Parts: sequence; C-alpha cells; structure tokens
Amino acid sequence: MDLQQLPPEIVTHLDDLAHRLVLPDFDLLLVGDGSGTVYHRPAGWACVAYDRLKRLAVLHTGAVSGGTNNLAELFPYVQALWHHQQNHDQAVSAPVRVQIVSDSELTVRCGNGRYERRANGSLWAAVDWFEQNGYRLGWRHVRRNSNVWHVLMDRLAGRSRRLLEEALPAMILELTPSPAV
Repeated sequence: MDLQQLPPEIVTHLDDLAHRLVLPDFDLLLVGDGSGTVYHRPAGWACVAYDRLKRLAVLHTGAVSGGTNNLAELFPYVQALWHHQQNHDQAVSAPVRVQIVSDSELTVRCGNGRYERRANGSLWAAVDWFEQNGYRLGWRHVRRNSNVWHVLMDRLAGRSRRLLEEALPAMILELTPSPAV
C-alpha cells in the first residue's frame, strides 16, 4: 500500500457518504478542504479521492509557502484530478464522472458556473483542461464539518498549513549561508 493509499475498508465509508448526500452516479469522488489566510502566508489543503472503478481511496495533502484560502479550497481538486489522470495512464477513453464535495460555497458556485472563475485563474484553467479532456465535474456544497470526511480534511489542511508556517523560518535560517569572514 502506498503512503497516500487508504485501507480498503475506507471505500465502504465513502460509498456511504455518497449515498447520504444523494450524489449522482460517479466514477471519482473528491472530498476536500483548504486552510489559508492571505496570499503571502502559507496555505494547506487535503483531499480524499475515491476511484470507484478501482475501488481505491487515495489521500492527497500538501501546503504552499503562499496562498489564499480560496486557492487552498480549489487546489486539492486539481491535485486529485491530475493524480487520477496519471494513475489511468493519461488516457481517458470514456467520460469520467466526477463528484466534488466541498464546504466552500464560493468554490462550488464557481465550479457550477454560477460565479465567474476570475480569482485563481490558473487553477480554474487547469479545471477547464480536465473538463475539456474527458472529465465531467459535478460540484456539491456541504456545510462546514458536516461529515467525518470534511472534519478530517479540515484538520489535515490546517495541520499542513501550520507545519509549513512553523518549519519555514527555521529552514530558511538553517539554509542561509553565513557571511564570509
């Protein structure tokens, strides 16, 4: 089992979540969250991706040295879509039906086309690319921490952000060359 691959019994829990949310039929379920403040501070994100065809759940998490909360709310889905495409040998023959579940109302409204995708245009361009290359995305909004998966993704995203905030100053000092005497 890869580090990011979750135990097989997790699949049942994700199927249960999809059933409780009355999600349409899907091939890929993405449940994610982000944690950030302002663009010049670290941001973290986390997503569980459930590939129903492979009966496989994969965890994606990470952080960037600078990014807004809106970036952190969108980035986990771009990462998970990229990983899915890589995991399927970069060839999508039939449309991949994707359900994205987020507690970010703004992200979901942009995803569904109710708001313009202006902020974080480069990430939305990546989403557009997947939509133009075989991925059919459906976006669903849920209340914050309304299910165990969002609680977990919220905690992982926040922890990723905090770890980077704590580690960066010490790492920069450690790696900074001392002046020649």
